[in-house]
Amino acid sequence: MSIAAWLAQLENYQRRLLGAVRQFSAADYNRQYHPELSPAGWHLGHCLVTENYWLREVILEREADAPELKGLYVPELSPKPQRAAALPALDELCAWVAAAQAENRRLLAQLQDEPTRHPLLAEAYLHHFLCQHYAQHYETVMYIRAQRQMQAAATFKVVERLEARAVSRAYQTLHAADYAIGNQDKHCPYDNERPAFEAALGACRIARRPVSNAEFLGFIEADGYTTRAYWSERAWRWLQAGGVAAPAHWREDDAGNWFGLDESGAHHLPGTAPVYGISHHEALAFANWAAAGLPHEYEWEAAQQAGLLQASGMVWEWCANAFHPYAGFAPFPYAGYSRPYFDDEHYVLRGGSIHTLDIIRRASFRNYYQADKRHQHAGLRLVF
Repeated sequence: MSIAAWLAQLENYQRRLLGAVRQFSAADYNRQYHPELSPAGWHLGHCLVTENYWLREVILEREADAPELKGLYVPELSPKPQRAAALPALDELCAWVAAAQAENRRLLAQLQDEPTRHPLLAEAYLHHFLCQHYAQHYETVMYIRAQRQMQAAATFKVVERLEARAVSRAYQTLHAADYAIGNQDKHCPYDNERPAFEAALGACRIARRPVSNAEFLGFIEADGYTTRAYWSERAWRWLQAGGVAAPAHWREDDAGNWFGLDESGAHHLPGTAPVYGISHHEALAFANWAAAGLPHEYEWEAAQQAGLLQASGMVWEWCANAFHPYAGFAPFPYAGYSRPYFDDEHYVLRGGSIHTLDIIRRASFRNYYQADKRHQHAGLRLVF
C-alpha cells in the first residue's frame, strides 16, 4: 500500500469516529449513559491524545499534550465518572481534534520517507495501530448511541411477534488436527495475537450459525432465567442481584411482546437474527439449557479459518475460555494493552459485530470482557 493510501485509510477511520460523535448533540455528547462507558466526546479526545503520544512524544520526542489534557484523556489518570464534567464544548472539541489530526497526517507523511527512524514506523505498524484504535472506539461510541436509546422512554407496538423456536442442532465438524492459531503479520496484530502457534485440537461439532433471537426466547419461555441448575454459583448470585430476565436491549410492549432497542431506536426482533446483549453468564446458562457448550477460542478460530462458520461477524461470540497469554507472549508496544486483563476474570469473544470496522475483522482478533458485561454487541455460538 502506498503512503498516500495509508494516510487516506487513517483519515477515513479518524472521520468515522468524528462523525459518530457528531451524531450526538451539544447536550448529550458529554453524558455518561452507562457505568462502563465514557461519554462519546471523551472517546474522541482520547483517540487524539493517544495518537499525539505515539507520534509526537514517542517518535518525534516532543511534548505532545498539556498535562491537563493527559489528565482527562489518559484512562489511568481520569476516573470514568469525572470525565463528563471536564469535557470542552462539542464544537471546540471537534475543531481541536480535526486540526490536530490533519497535522498528524502531515507528520506521518514526512516520517514514512524515513522508516528506519523508529521501530514503530517499520511495516507501517504505527499507522495500523492507530487505525485499529480508532475502529475500536468507533464501535464503543455505537454502543453509547444504543444506550442513549435504551434510556429514553420507548413506546412501540409489536406487529411482527417474536415466536420461540427450538435450538437448531445443525453443525459443521472441525476435524481433529493441528491448527494455526494467532497472527504473525508484522504490521497488524495486537500483542495478544502473538506469537502464532500450532494447536492440537480434537474433533469438534460447532454450530453453523450463532444462536438466534427466536432460540433465545425459547430459553426465556422455558424459565431459563429462573432455573438454578443452568447457572454457576457465581452467575446465579449475579443474576439474583441484577434482576436480569432478558437480553439487555429487549423490551416488552403493552401486550407482553418483545421488541428491541438499538442506536436507531425501537424495532422488531427478527427471529432468525443472532441474539446479542447477553453476558458470558447468560451464554453459559443458555448452553447448559441446550445440552451444549461454548467453543474454546482456538476451536472458533480454526473453524473460521476453515470456512465452517456462517453468519460470523454479526455479533461478538462468547467463547468458553478466559483471556490468556499465548506461550512466548511479549507486550508491545506497551505493557498495558493486554497484560492487565490476563486475570481469569475476562473472557474471550471472537468474530466482530455489525459495528466492527474492517481493520479488526480478522479471525485472530481477540476481544475480551468480564463475565457480567452485556452492553457490548455479544451473542453466542454452540458446540455439541
